[in-house]
Amino acid sequence: MSVAVLPMGEKYGWSDTVKGAVSSAFNLGHTITNFYGGYLAAAYSPKKVLSLGVIVWSAFTLLTPPSAAMGLWPLFFVRACMGLGEGVAYPTMQSIIKGWVPKERRSRSLGLMYSGHQIGSILSLLLSPLIIAASGGHCDYMFYLYGIAGFLWLVLWEPLVSKEPPLLAHDHKAHGPAPTSMRDLPWRMILTNKVFWALMVCHSVFGIIYNTAISWLPRYFNSQFGLDVKASSFLSVLPWVAMAIGTNLSGWIADFCINRKVLSVTATRKTLQVVGSVGPAVCLLYLAWSAPGSMPAAVQSSVVSAVTPPPPVAAEAGAALNAAAVTVAADAARRRTLVEMVLSSTGMGHTAAAQDSAQLQFAVALLVTMMALLGLQAGGFASTHQDISTRMASVLFGTTNAGASLAGSMFVYLTGLILDYTQSWALVFQLIAACCLTASGVFVVYGTSDPQFD
Repeated sequence: MSVAVLPMGEKYGWSDTVKGAVSSAFNLGHTITNFYGGYLAAAYSPKKVLSLGVIVWSAFTLLTPPSAAMGLWPLFFVRACMGLGEGVAYPTMQSIIKGWVPKERRSRSLGLMYSGHQIGSILSLLLSPLIIAASGGHCDYMFYLYGIAGFLWLVLWEPLVSKEPPLLAHDHKAHGPAPTSMRDLPWRMILTNKVFWALMVCHSVFGIIYNTAISWLPRYFNSQFGLDVKASSFLSVLPWVAMAIGTNLSGWIADFCINRKVLSVTATRKTLQVVGSVGPAVCLLYLAWSAPGSMPAAVQSSVVSAVTPPPPVAAEAGAALNAAAVTVAADAARRRTLVEMVLSSTGMGHTAAAQDSAQLQFAVALLVTMMALLGLQAGGFASTHQDISTRMASVLFGTTNAGASLAGSMFVYLTGLILDYTQSWALVFQLIAACCLTASGVFVVYGTSDPQFD
């Protein structure tokens, strides 16, 4: 939807506030089933719960184009129902990882699982513009293809995965049966636990930065640098590639430190969480400072001279002189980045748009670094649910992920309001940075991997 919202916004005349509301509708449904999904995964077969979720979100993906043609409210409803289906995924996967993967490999397995979401974002950002272009600028076929893909996944999932994860069954024997209803859960103990609230804060802030990135990155490149759908989507891929790498690296680092006893489990989680929170905050503050119109002229000049290769010689000077200039600048040409290639393909010249080119390259570098560091949180708070509870890991994760979905939904909508009324991306980045720093402090003070509920 982050890609489709650009042509759909032009087609239906949506403001940034409406675009934010469309993106947020998904998270509202996602919040509800995250909360209940953790309980369902603990009380019933996690395989069946996930299968049902895939059926629901795939079906409503197919219904997105006709609902958009009917109006905003039908589209909001369909997007929320799609979120209802997808909301069971993460809490259910917690049960699946807990049930199939030995303890000494769980951090890296969780990292691999989390990176699947990022890889999906990468593929959709790469494929969606191509599908839209191939269908004459229409988004309908994109939704139809993605909806069908969900049902094709089920064809493989059902026969290849056993009904019940064996390790989960063993844990239930050791720690007692799963709760038979939501009321049987020890909610008073959960809601008065400081570690739970530390996880809630960290997960909510993660939801803010993650959902804002996935919903608004193409729009950011489009509005700030004038890039079209294809170029915006391509540049939006790079941060997700970095995050997928950071997420998997985080799991391996965590397992290494814990298994080799380099650090305690708690110290490992806190270290990765602090780096994964403070690092993105620093990147966001630099990004706010370097937003178009915010970078001091002297600094802009130095950045331009540092990242911009010498301008090509004008055609009027003759072919021979051009050839000589190319030879002299060969080393610089070999160092051209992916960002520069996108700029060339979109017609942004080396001289007329040197300042915009430098700012774009700087922004992409910061976003890539930010998302790579954010991925380290997979070995931080995102693995702590399984440390503090055996029987209720999926319930705890589902509850904090519901908070993350709600916080992300609200901030995605707030971003649209901020852009409509202030046109300030710097304000958006500063608010997220403040949230990241707050979450880091909370986890350092209250976070632990000591068992809390079993």
